[in-house]
Amino acid sequence: DSRWYAEGADYGRLLLEDLKMRAYILKTLPQAAISKVVIDRPAKLCRVSIFAARPGVIIGKKGADIEKLRRTLGKMTTSDVSLNIVEIRKPEVDSKLVAQGIADQLERRIAFRRAMKRAVQSAMRTTPILLCSVAAATARTGAGSAGSPAHRWRARRGRAALEDDLD
Repeated sequence: DSRWYAEGADYGRLLLEDLKMRAYILKTLPQAAISKVVIDRPAKLCRVSIFAARPGVIIGKKGADIEKLRRTLGKMTTSDVSLNIVEIRKPEVDSKLVAQGIADQLERRIAFRRAMKRAVQSAMRTTPILLCSVAAATARTGAGSAGSPAHRWRARRGRAALEDDLD
């Protein structure tokens, strides 16, 4: 998410800076469970807010890592950089973090049904939400399946208030 306004050649330059900063943050801090990076640009200042489930990983011991990150981001942009780390209190409800957790489990060869059921149960247990739904699709491989559609599986718990099926 970016919140700023620019005209002409500044727009392309600022957009490219935003994309580079966001890619750098997500690439260098995968273990911090980052949900989103918000970049505000009020008048010659670049305010970067990082929403993470584990802010301690970003900050580091005695704030050493956050200063290093601030210097690196400062080299990527012409504006003064201000960093703001925001902790996500309930990461099991954040959709991006749930999806990333399921993807990490799939990479470790855990059964996809078990990973999805666990994610749904964790979200339903920790917060009073009405409905939690997780969907996954895979392409089937093997002989004779060239024309077959993708295999879909969905894990749901709870009830919808007005409708039966929410997508």
